[in-house]
Amino acid sequence: MSKKIAIVGAGITGLSSAYYLNKQDADLDITVFEAANRPGGKIQTYRQDGYTIELGPESYLGRKTIMTDIAHEIGLGQDLITNRTGKSYIFAKNKLYPIPGGAIMGIPTDIKPFIKTKLISPLGKLRAGLDLFKKPIIMPNNDISVGQFFRQRLGDEVLEHLIEPLIGGIYGTDIDRLSLMSTFPEFKEREEQYGSLIKGMKYEKEQRIKKRELYPGSPKGQFKQFRHGLSSFIEALADFIKQKGVKIEYHTPIKDILVSQKSYQLITEENKVDFDAIIVTTPHQTFMNWFSHDPAFDYFKHMDATSVATIVMAFDESNIENTYDGTGFVIARTSDTHITAFTWTSKKRPFTTPEGKVL
Repeated sequence: MSKKIAIVGAGITGLSSAYYLNKQDADLDITVFEAANRPGGKIQTYRQDGYTIELGPESYLGRKTIMTDIAHEIGLGQDLITNRTGKSYIFAKNKLYPIPGGAIMGIPTDIKPFIKTKLISPLGKLRAGLDLFKKPIIMPNNDISVGQFFRQRLGDEVLEHLIEPLIGGIYGTDIDRLSLMSTFPEFKEREEQYGSLIKGMKYEKEQRIKKRELYPGSPKGQFKQFRHGLSSFIEALADFIKQKGVKIEYHTPIKDILVSQKSYQLITEENKVDFDAIIVTTPHQTFMNWFSHDPAFDYFKHMDATSVATIVMAFDESNIENTYDGTGFVIARTSDTHITAFTWTSKKRPFTTPEGKVL
């Protein structure tokens, strides 16, 4: 008799969990429960009047190859698009500064562009150079905040004007409260391996150059998308797993989850169903409705969460003057604005915008 597996949530985590479970054992009886009327969760693409607009995340990082691998396996390989390259900028001190050439996530790897940039003062550049002589940081509890790590390695100025806008923009939060080992453990690995963060990231850059030399025709952008938006990937993945026998129950919010010694019971509006195993992929604000009585989950009662608002604006091309050769900018936290990042979408991905318009 095949095992019954329940997956709560039909976002990218729930759908990919079903995909890999089915790939590992096609005999598993898998059901995905989703409260909404569609899959994808935070991923949602608006497609109308020639526009392809992402209402949630707008791309994925190409070097995380797991999504690219799935895309090829479910038949969407031909739809993959890599973003156009161009300069990225940082808005600080009421001015746009190009990110110094060779920098990886704001960490300098080339001395000349870093020396030339006006974003960092001479004293700030000297402080960053001390990284070459500092010993690896000792982490008392096997972790450290991202902010603390970079402050100790490169100093306050490089952190605030280069690194924080980039990393803070990704996670939408205070990097002095963000776990390094949960988000960027590779930085610590490189620091340990080479005794210096700059040396470690210089090695990383050399490896990327070698890879590009091996595949000279490959696109050079870091971010990937799909010709018809991220939702096209979600829709294709949902269809693929359904063809493999996975069931997806939409409009089915979970009222409670009861745990016994040998099984799990999911309670919906209409049914009580027993399963051998369960995977919960919802945000913590949702799953705390079911587990708030369990002391093991107490941490989630006070865990902070960040909200993000995405504002998309379309204009007639004739009304916009933008001479910058780039795809957008991120904003230093020291700037007097609530905006964290800004993308010139139609420059980054022309396919998103109809002729004569700017997004």
